[in-house]
Amino acid sequence: MQEINYPLHWLDWAVTEMFKADKAAKTYLTAMFCRTIAIEADRQYEKQRQFLRRKSFELSGKNKNQYLKNYHNALVLLYDQAMRNEQYWQGESAEIATACKALSACIFGVLHTAEMSLHGPPLRKKVVGYVLLQAARDQLIERFSGWMKEVCQKLTDPAPLGILRDAIQQHLAHQPGRSVMETDLIYHQRLIAGLTQMQIHEQASINQNNLHNLLIGFNFNNADFIRFYTGQIALQIQQQDFAHSGLVQLQFFYKEFCQIQMHSKRAFDDKNPDIKKVIGSWFEQEVHFARLYSKQVANSRLPLSSDGKPFKVLCFLSVDQIAIILRSMDALRIFQAKSLVAIMQSLAPYLSTSVKADISWQSMRSKSYTLEENDRKVVISTLQSMIKWIEEYQNR
Repeated sequence: MQEINYPLHWLDWAVTEMFKADKAAKTYLTAMFCRTIAIEADRQYEKQRQFLRRKSFELSGKNKNQYLKNYHNALVLLYDQAMRNEQYWQGESAEIATACKALSACIFGVLHTAEMSLHGPPLRKKVVGYVLLQAARDQLIERFSGWMKEVCQKLTDPAPLGILRDAIQQHLAHQPGRSVMETDLIYHQRLIAGLTQMQIHEQASINQNNLHNLLIGFNFNNADFIRFYTGQIALQIQQQDFAHSGLVQLQFFYKEFCQIQMHSKRAFDDKNPDIKKVIGSWFEQEVHFARLYSKQVANSRLPLSSDGKPFKVLCFLSVDQIAIILRSMDALRIFQAKSLVAIMQSLAPYLSTSVKADISWQSMRSKSYTLEENDRKVVISTLQSMIKWIEEYQNR
């Protein structure tokens, strides 16, 4: 009765009880016992194959597929444990090693038979069988190695290729306690197809930024690649004046990053956050720090008052009214500067109002686009007073 309910009971007993990772088990793992287990493992292989063929005829439709999938999942767990046992007992007596290998080979063979009995590939959210995984992994690694040979000489910095190669090999490798899903294989197939397509379009040389953008677009959230990518940007920023041109360059890189088109909703590693979230957060923190640093540098260059604080000119107009005046002067070309923002960045650190001791150029810029009636009247009245004073200047 037990065998009917659970056909894998002998393999389960041998793998999880007899050869479990426990030094105490060595006391009963005699040479005769191990030879008996190895012989029985060969017999179990034929027995399980016959059982699967019989079940394939007895069941049909959804019942058949569901039974075979449950049977397949149980084999996956047993094979995982068998591989761990084989690794644990490695270096012990030849009889124990032979018995462990016989059990692993038996389960591997039954797995292959079970996968062939399933109608179509396993469900996308199901574990990929080890036979299918080995074949798919070898094919993907072969395709990727061929692609690397073609593009390695076309890149100025081949470091991303090494990161990509190591990540793919490690991700598809068999690891005890970790299963590879079918979505993993589909993701890697699409990634390598995208890399190959990029190579076709860029015959002479491959633009380094295009490779980075492609990996980001495929949500390649590998930690080593993220460190490499952010490190490259930080290196370029450090080569410039961080307080001024470096901040502008950083914001330009951030804009380009936000505009990268995503090709895959699925991430390379589901356990890590999406690459857009990680690198986007890095950019936000860098830009915030750069702005604070730029402001600190600007304040350090201001003349100091008697109390040691930066000296600023107190203006009795509001930030909104100052912004309107500066915008009108820029529109009439009274100032000669790169842009209105550059004018505000240059003047804001030196100004203060009766309400705000520190004026930010960002606030000034936003105020210049909205013209309230009260502010307009105050500005006009101020300018008229200035005109009247200038007209009466000669008589003074």
